Amino acid sequence: MGLTLVGELEGGEDFVLLSDPEVDAYINEVAGRIIQASPLQRSFPFTFKVVVNDQVNAFALPGGFCYVQTGLITAAETESELVGVIAHEVSHVTCGHHRRALANQVLIQTAEGIVFNEESPFIAVAAARIASGLGMLRFSRTQESEADRVAVEAMLRAGWNPRGLRDFFETLHEIEGREPGRIEGLLSTHPATTQRIAEIDAMIESAASRSDLISDTPQFHFVQARVESLIGQ
Repeated sequence: MGLTLVGELEGGEDFVLLSDPEVDAYINEVAGRIIQASPLQRSFPFTFKVVVNDQVNAFALPGGFCYVQTGLITAAETESELVGVIAHEVSHVTCGHHRRALANQVLIQTAEGIVFNEESPFIAVAAARIASGLGMLRFSRTQESEADRVAVEAMLRAGWNPRGLRDFFETLHEIEGREPGRIEGLLSTHPATTQRIAEIDAMIESAASRSDLISDTPQFHFVQARVESLIGQ
């Protein structure tokens, strides 16, 4: 399913990959550390790519195919904010949320008499929704909280300050006031509520206080500046 969606998605005219060796290497290095540190593991390999899109978003497909949009890289204020979003998307995959949501979608499609296979119109519709920033699957509140919890644990184990995840939601609030169109897709699937920020705060407070956790690095700002240069910002 993931491979089929990737083919449909990347074949679209409006879906443009950045394909810069330095940026790709950085994103994959960061993501690889999070995947390795995740308390949950999947048997399949993850693949990360960067998409040229101004929306502040990142998303994952079934099978570990993950995309980080340039709007997210340029909007993040620190490395830990970017890592927090990546850790959250990885956690949705490792927790099996896509599989469960897809299973429900398949049941609905089948009940409506739609044949579900590689030629199914569901594939094309799903790819179109992803490309437009609307997302393919809606996760439950419980699943979002679980992904946050697993992301916080993965960040701690990988050596990043998990406060970056909650700080990112505050950054979203600021962007929403200035440029609501840049976060429309993200907020539709990742509601940045005060309750959610409070839940992440509680997770961080319950974690052991450590002085060695990474919040920001010069490498992140170098990559951020490179992305801005490549996309003409």
